[in-house]
Amino acid sequence: MVDGFKVSFSRDIGKFAKGLEDIKQKQFPFAAARALTQTAQAVKEAERQKMQSVFDRPTRFALNSLYVKPATKNRLYANVFFREFASKGTPAVKYLGPEVYGGKRRVKRFERAMQMAGKLPKNMAVVPGKGARVNSYGNMSPGQITQILSDLRASSDATQNRGDGKRAKYFVGKPGNGPMGVWMRKGRKARDITPVMLFIEVPSYNKLLPFYETAVRVSREVFEPKFRKSLDDAIRTAK
Repeated sequence: MVDGFKVSFSRDIGKFAKGLEDIKQKQFPFAAARALTQTAQAVKEAERQKMQSVFDRPTRFALNSLYVKPATKNRLYANVFFREFASKGTPAVKYLGPEVYGGKRRVKRFERAMQMAGKLPKNMAVVPGKGARVNSYGNMSPGQITQILSDLRASSDATQNRGDGKRAKYFVGKPGNGPMGVWMRKGRKARDITPVMLFIEVPSYNKLLPFYETAVRVSREVFEPKFRKSLDDAIRTAK
């Protein structure tokens, strides 16, 4: 069963309980819970591998956002889902939606701040320019983004915004024949500038990550053999 970015595994386990001997009936809930949890763990690993194959350099943060909630004897289903919170940054569940369903990319937090300040049109998004500092995943440096928001007076924390007497290092414009975006002053001469953020239309994505299809395929392959082994192990070790 799927719900949002959560996949639950229950797998009609009642049919496996039919016709079992008394000792097997007694061990059934434990074996079923164990097999369901192992199935969820197998799905989690398959999803991670799929993300690494379809995405260009997925971040460790995104790969580690998958979480398994195990089954118990009183709760005979397990879940695999993306965490819906993050202590820093945007939870993976929020920006992976277009990759699973297709559609327009979600507006990032700093883009929304720029829109609220009137620096970025509502239908536009940002990609790094030549002067952007990017990490190994191609994402802009959070420190540079903070500096840009400060210079543009677009920070949600007003105390972080540039004061009236300070010359802005970053500015929004389309100097000369250059593209529209955020530019950085590198020197005192007017030509000593370089683009740091380029404004583009909010991109639309084709469905790229077969999240649910992967979960269904792996669970069908994995659950039954794991259940039968778990039941055999439970009977063998039962007192």
